Amino acid sequence: KPAPVRGDNDLIQIQQQKLYDVICMIDKDQPEAAIDSLLHFSSSPEFKLQESVQWNLALAYLKTNQREKAKNTLMEITEKDGEYTDQAQELLEKLKTKKWF
Repeated sequence: KPAPVRGDNDLIQIQQQKLYDVICMIDKDQPEAAIDSLLHFSSSPEFKLQESVQWNLALAYLKTNQREKAKNTLMEITEKDGEYTDQAQELLEKLKTKKWF
């Protein structure tokens, strides 16, 4: 078994675990606490998983009925044309037609 490599891989694994913990907060009906953590992650240039942070931030905003913040976050995601672009566009359409909540 090769020795673990220190550096970026470790950092990304740690960040993935932190992000997973926050997603669990959203699932456990603690979206306000999740929003605080996600905003902290999004303001940290060292945090590598920004697209996932933004996507989960939009979902947490929706859980707390902060529709405008959710829409703005989803629009930012679509402008970056990244991993969550399609889901963000789909969710924006649902918000426009009020099929959400």
